[in-house]
Amino acid sequence: MSFESLKNLNNKITVITGGGNVARATAKKLSEQGSVIILLARNNIETLQSYLNTLGDGHLVIYMDVLKIETIKQSVNIIKEKFKRCDILINTIGRNKSISPKNLQDLTDDIFDEIILTNTRGPF
Repeated sequence: MSFESLKNLNNKITVITGGGNVARATAKKLSEQGSVIILLARNNIETLQSYLNTLGDGHLVIYMDVLKIETIKQSVNIIKEKFKRCDILINTIGRNKSISPKNLQDLTDDIFDEIILTNTRGPF
């Protein structure tokens, strides 16, 4: 599906996990179609909220760290309380290059576990 094929997203609640370039570009396109955007991110919350504010009113960033189950539950509860529903869910969370060492021998168990947990729990 292309963004051009999306019609009448007025007041549809779109939840986007992650706050990277893909998440921001997706938020921009969907907000232009009338969707209310909720970004779930663990970094740059204030910067992301400022970005969403440029897209219009009603958009929200909620702190969520996919590595911490309690923050996932909290974010779901906030969405239920404030918005009552989620019409569209887009998962953009992912880890690799930003934390991976340049040499394989420098890859620690902790780094490996974070990559695997983020990239499997994120979409789930």
